[in-house]
Amino acid sequence: MDSGQNPIAEREDGREASRFPDLVERYLREHAAHLAPRNAADQESMLRKLIEPHWKHRRVTEIAPADIERVLNLIAQGRSRPAKKKTKAKRSKPPAPPKPTPIRANRAGEMLRKVFYLAIAWKIRTDNPALGFRRQTEVERERFLSMEEIARLGDALAAAEDRRAAAIIRMCMLTGARVGEVRTAL
Repeated sequence: MDSGQNPIAEREDGREASRFPDLVERYLREHAAHLAPRNAADQESMLRKLIEPHWKHRRVTEIAPADIERVLNLIAQGRSRPAKKKTKAKRSKPPAPPKPTPIRANRAGEMLRKVFYLAIAWKIRTDNPALGFRRQTEVERERFLSMEEIARLGDALAAAEDRRAAAIIRMCMLTGARVGEVRTAL
C-alpha cells in the first residue's frame, strides 16, 4: 500500500537540515556581532571549545533537553588545562585535576537558551531544548585584602578629602559591618 510519503525526499530533506555548527556560525554572525567584543569572544570560545565538539555532526532538530543537560554537566565538572611545553631540564609534574566550573556551565546554559530561541525565530526548530536547563549551584568566592593592599588603602583613606566616607570605610574594614549600618551609626 502506498502511504503517500516520499522516502527519497525525506532523506534529502534530512541531508539539507541545519547542523549545529551551521547554527553556531549564524548565531556568531548575526547575534554575537552586536555584543561587546569581550562578551562575543567569550561566547564564541564557549561554543567552539566546550559545546561544538560534542554536537559537531548533529542536526539542530535532533538536540534534546537531555543532550543539553549532559553537555552542561560535563562543563560543570571542569576540564584539564593544556600543559605548556616544558624544557628537558624541568621535571614534569602530573597534570592538575580539573577544577569544577559550575558558573561556566550556567553561563553556557543561558547562552544555549538564546541560541535555540534564535533557532526558533529563524524557523530552524519549533521548540527550545535549553529552556528548562538545571542550573548548577554557584559558590561565591571570598577574597581578603593582602597586607600590602590594606596599607595602600589606608594611605588612600588618609589622603581622602571626604573624611566621613573615609571613616565609614575604615569602620567597615575593622568591624565587618555593612556599609548602610555604619553610615547610619556615624
